Amino acid sequence: MLTGGIACFNRGEYLHAERRLRTALEIGALSDERSPIDDRAVTLGGGPVSVVLPCYAIRVLVVRGHLDEAECIDVAVGGIDRVRNDPFSLAWALLNRTYVDDYCSGD
Repeated sequence: MLTGGIACFNRGEYLHAERRLRTALEIGALSDERSPIDDRAVTLGGGPVSVVLPCYAIRVLVVRGHLDEAECIDVAVGGIDRVRNDPFSLAWALLNRTYVDDYCSGD
């Protein structure tokens, strides 16, 4: 779901990307509590999937005009404070924050 959603996003197929990324977020939310895998062991683009997935979800939601949902995802992820000690994760979290600040703040 995740890589398919990213591929759809990069091809400009935003509706399909939104559907796939929403499903991936739901699956991630269900497995977070029960997963025996260390979050940092599964990476995508240098950051943990739990940070990278919301980044793409935020991007597609912004493109599709769902700004409130995009902002909620950023807040729910825990953002910058949660990943401050990992440079790649911090870069992804800062990217999330930038999208939310630039597109969802209403300025």
